Order: sequence, then structure tokens, then C-alpha cells
Amino acid sequence: MSTFQIILSLYLLGALFVVCMWFDALLRDSAASRADSRSWLVLLVGTLIWPLAVPASLFELVWKSQASRALLSTRKRPRHYPLYRNNEDM
Repeated sequence: MSTFQIILSLYLLGALFVVCMWFDALLRDSAASRADSRSWLVLLVGTLIWPLAVPASLFELVWKSQASRALLSTRKRPRHYPLYRNNEDM
């Protein structure tokens, strides 16, 4: 099995797990009608969008993390930090 096939299998397994949890939540929800087509439409759209939303969210988190690290590395630090030896000095 190639690396791509392993990653794809794990990704699809995760998608199946999430869909099963959403389906279970839909069936347990007493306020949602099982005959209502909107409930099933939300489940279907959520299933289709999930594979796109997770990588986009991960990319955004990584991008923000790298941007914040770059910002912190370019900031000038103050020369003197207040140092407290114990709680009495505060």
C-alpha cells in the first residue's frame, strides 16, 4: 500500500466516523423530525463539505501559527522585566 492510499484510507475512516456521529445525533434529537427533508439535507451537505473544511481549517491554523511566530520574533523586547522574588514583593 502506498503512502497516499494509507492517508486516504485514514481520512475516509475519519469522515465515516464523523458522519456516523452526526447520523446518531440526528436520530437522537427529539426536536428534529426524521421525515423532514431539511434534516437529511444538512446531514448530506455536512458530509460533502467536511472533507473540504478540515484541511482548510488546518491550513488556517498553521498559517496563523507561523504568522504569529514571525511577528513575535521581530518584536523588540523591553530591556527590564519586573521581577518578583516572592508574593510579598507584589
